[in-house]
Amino acid sequence: MCLTRSISRCLLSALVVAAACQSKKQQAHTLQEFVRVQEIESVEAYNYSGQHWLSAAELQDFKSRFGAMRYEPGGGRQLKSVDMGTTVFVLHSRGQTHHLIGSPTSQYLGIPRALATQNREELSDEDQHTQDVLLFEFSRPTNINNYRHGPKIPKRH
Repeated sequence: MCLTRSISRCLLSALVVAAACQSKKQQAHTLQEFVRVQEIESVEAYNYSGQHWLSAAELQDFKSRFGAMRYEPGGGRQLKSVDMGTTVFVLHSRGQTHHLIGSPTSQYLGIPRALATQNREELSDEDQHTQDVLLFEFSRPTNINNYRHGPKIPKRH
């Protein structure tokens, strides 16, 4: 439940950023404009199954795909799919954190579903308050309001 609130706070922060960007012309950019690949030290992936630090091999794969990833500033019209498959990626680079919100099943991000683990840990305080939130295009259309109210996590038997 705490993880749900933490990720919801990230999304609400992102929506504030999106509102601030509405007056600017929205066009696609590459992430390289904000985060340099060579400066990414580690990446965490959070979803409703838990938290996972990318292994060395996964991190290398993530970096190799990073340059081609595109986003709309503040999400723009592209923020369409927020569901149980949604993952928040937290990039750590030289003392800064950047939240990337996307679907682990999308080829667009290139991160496999296997990143989910059984651990349920909260985002650390400094990650919850990061000012850099970059929203990715998602692959399946759903309603963002369903996410803000916190989708139910299936119980394990």
